[in-house]
Amino acid sequence: MISVDCMSTGSGGTRKPYPEGRKREMSPEWKQAVRDRLTLLGRTQTWLAEQVGVDKSTITLMLKPDQVSSSAVDDVSKVLEIPLPMTEIDEIDSETLDDLRQLESPDKEQVRALIAMLRKLRDQARKP
Repeated sequence: MISVDCMSTGSGGTRKPYPEGRKREMSPEWKQAVRDRLTLLGRTQTWLAEQVGVDKSTITLMLKPDQVSSSAVDDVSKVLEIPLPMTEIDEIDSETLDDLRQLESPDKEQVRALIAMLRKLRDQARKP
């Protein structure tokens, strides 16, 4: 859960600021996985917002089709125990990229399988 400071809205209520930190892209598949997981758990977007520590409007905006990134993606994935979206590409050095481009097709398939295995191990390590 991320920590946030609540600010007064002047109307007696409080609102939480938008999450800070690194924004991550969200795929349509990831957004659907969020909706599916909430349904499976019998939980609401309001519940998710409380768990993540953001205002409900943040979750609502995240799941809109035109919203492409958010700083709350990592926390949402962690709370719902779903994999992170597969849209982000970390910076890769040009030498590594050139090496990957020069691989033959069977080797590319092996590299893809290795990456899938590493992602699975990473996701398993994140689960409590």
